[in-house]
Amino acid sequence: MNAPQTVAGHTAGPFAVHPGKAWIVCSQLDDAGEPCPVAALAWPTKYRSEAETLANGHLFAAATDMLAALLPFAAITFAGTVWADKDDDAAVLYDHATGNQVTLGDFKRAAAAIAKATAARQSGDGA
Repeated sequence: MNAPQTVAGHTAGPFAVHPGKAWIVCSQLDDAGEPCPVAALAWPTKYRSEAETLANGHLFAAATDMLAALLPFAAITFAGTVWADKDDDAAVLYDHATGNQVTLGDFKRAAAAIAKATAARQSGDGA
């Protein structure tokens, strides 16, 4: 039984960490009514604690949500002449009252992360 895929070619989310197994699971259920595994987590070792393994699982499980949140940024293009005299991280696009800023570099890193996440589908290597 194949799980539905997204436009990027990966199994459709949402994903979660299985409560009793070292698995990342999707919302599709198998024939026994259990969530289908998408990936297995390495068991804790002397190099990685159980807490770190679980934290890794939650990060991986959030990947589809993060990709969906970043996709609008992939469509944004910038005219280089506007910031021709600035480094990407000095080109501030949004300056929040808290002092946090969003730069052109942030957008370019988001676009690179999207490209990395969708590389298999774009290159034809995906399912």
